[in-house]
Amino acid sequence: MRAKYFLGALILTFGIVALAWYVGDPVQSVGAEDKQTKEAISRGLDFLAQSHHPYTFDDAYLQYLYPDENLSCPLPNCQLSYRLLDAYFAVAMLRDRLSAKEKQSIQDVLEEQEAVFEILLPTWRTAPIEGTLRSEAASSESVALDTYCLLGYLTKDKAMAEHALEYLSPSGEWFAADHFTSDQWRNIADETWCIRLLAVTETYPEQFANMVETKTIEVRGFLQSQKPVAEKIAAVYHVLLMIQEPGITQSAEQIPVLQETAAALIASASTQLDAVTMANSLEMLTLSHFSTDSYVSGLREGLLRSQSTDGAWRYGDDNQYAVFATLRSLLGLTSDRVE
Repeated sequence: MRAKYFLGALILTFGIVALAWYVGDPVQSVGAEDKQTKEAISRGLDFLAQSHHPYTFDDAYLQYLYPDENLSCPLPNCQLSYRLLDAYFAVAMLRDRLSAKEKQSIQDVLEEQEAVFEILLPTWRTAPIEGTLRSEAASSESVALDTYCLLGYLTKDKAMAEHALEYLSPSGEWFAADHFTSDQWRNIADETWCIRLLAVTETYPEQFANMVETKTIEVRGFLQSQKPVAEKIAAVYHVLLMIQEPGITQSAEQIPVLQETAAALIASASTQLDAVTMANSLEMLTLSHFSTDSYVSGLREGLLRSQSTDGAWRYGDDNQYAVFATLRSLLGLTSDRVE
């Protein structure tokens, strides 16, 4: 089973004292800081454009193929992978947050992402989904559940929502509670993309309210467990954004509770935060409208300071994650543009 990293790269190892130390004095005044953010985004987009080639990026992480994957792409010279699709998902999320001028700088990337989505949709609408309680044995045509639901969610494809429901158990689950033995946060997180797909397409099964509430209960229990901080944050990230989805009204009262728990997890850790973790944390707190500005502004300023001179962000000191980390950082810095 492949280990997903897209939105789960949330290894929060950063206390609020360490955050203040890392960020230091405010970068600039608020007005000037807005300008600095725009310039940082522009440099990041330029790096992304320079690192892109047809159906690939200069990033070993994104070029990796899992041994058991065999995703088909009918486009010429196109070899798809789960990680490349993760990059396209980030690009699709970024698209609506960019100005027309910003989009021009990565026009080739945007057009490629759109072409891949367009070519996948007709076949994926009926593709076998692997690993669920109602799945048959995996085949060369089968697709992982979270990837399937992410594509359907981002394209608001009702046919994909209806197909995903074919794999839902009568009690309202796609997976057994212990489906993932490693990366156990995925037992909670992966299904949230499918719930969001149902919400955005207004495809509500009779179990829908219970499905949302169950995920909230599961994540609260998970947060009280002895699991690593990284897994706790990954789980709460997905559930918080699920509850925020338009069309989901259940469990709204849990948002402040989950926000405070996430903030406490940030404050409880002790070592420096890397760029990917800062970006994902910033996006989570911003999109869920967390009211404590010190966390949000501290993460934003730390992220601005961690940008390299070539415009990239990097995951730690490892250059192989540069494009991935830059995509995640751009999503973090543009999260306040989402209405």
